[in-house]
Amino acid sequence: MPLPLLQIPYVALRYVTNHMSHVELVKISLCSRKADRTLKRCGQKELSYFNIDKYSLNNLEHLELSLMEAGRAEGGISTARHVNLCVGFRDSVEITVTYGRSYIYSFKIECLNKLDQFAGIQKSLTLKDTFIPVVLTEDNKIHTFFNNRDDGLNFLLRCFNEKFRYVTHSLDVSSYVMPDALESLRKFIHYFPLGEVFLSSVSIQSEVYVAMSEPFEVEYILSGLQKCRVSDRLQRDTSSDYLNVFVKGAGDKVAMIKKLKWRSFTMDVYSDPDAVCVKDEEE
Repeated sequence: MPLPLLQIPYVALRYVTNHMSHVELVKISLCSRKADRTLKRCGQKELSYFNIDKYSLNNLEHLELSLMEAGRAEGGISTARHVNLCVGFRDSVEITVTYGRSYIYSFKIECLNKLDQFAGIQKSLTLKDTFIPVVLTEDNKIHTFFNNRDDGLNFLLRCFNEKFRYVTHSLDVSSYVMPDALESLRKFIHYFPLGEVFLSSVSIQSEVYVAMSEPFEVEYILSGLQKCRVSDRLQRDTSSDYLNVFVKGAGDKVAMIKKLKWRSFTMDVYSDPDAVCVKDEEE
C-alpha cells in the first residue's frame, strides 16, 4: 500500500526523512516542486542529482534523474553543468554522457524488432510524451529501443540539447560498425551542423572508409561527411607523415582532420574559422 508521504504531519515527516538515504530523498524531491519544498522544510537541503554518489545509481537511474534534474531548473534548461555526449558507432550505437570531466553513464540505441533478444529488466521511459522501451541488463547496460536507430539517436540527442544549455558532442567511429549503424552515422553528420550543436572532436578509424595505402585519397575517406567539402589547402609534413586536411562545414564551421601515425583520424571542429591555425605551405 503506497505511503502518502507528503500528508504525514511535519514532526513525523522530519523523523522519516532523517532516516532516508540521500538517493531516496533526491528521487522524491524530483517528483514535483511541492515534494522538493516539503523536504526542504524538513531540513533536507542540497537535494540534487549532481550531488549523488554516481556509484549508488544504475545507468537507467542516471538517465532518468539527470534529465529530471535539468528539467526543474529555471526555464526547464540546466546551466549548472557542461555536458558532453560522445556518440560511438561500434557493434551498436551508443551515447556516453559526461558532466564536466567526470564520466557518468552510457546507453545503447537498438532496433525495436530486437527487443526480445535482450535479457534483463524491462522498463519504460517517457521523454517528450514519447514511450521508449528500455532493458537494463545484468552488466548494468541500458538498451533503448526505437523503430530505427537513426531516429532514436537524433531524438535522444535533442532531448539533452533541450534540457542542458551547455552541450558539446564528440564522435567515435570504430571499424567494427554494423551495416545499419552506418545509416545512423550519416544521420548524425546531418544532425551536428545544426545551430544548437557544437561538435568538439571526431575519431574515425581508418578502416571505416578506406584501407591505409598510398596514395591517400582524402575525398574518398570524407565521402560519408555529406555536409562538408574538402578545401584547396592540403598540408603534408613529410618528416612525421602527418596529413592535415581543412574542411569547410555548415555556416562558419571549419574542421581540421588529421591522419595520425597509429592509422586513425581525428577531427576538431571550430565555430570560428580564425581559431584554426594554418601554416603557409611554403614555410
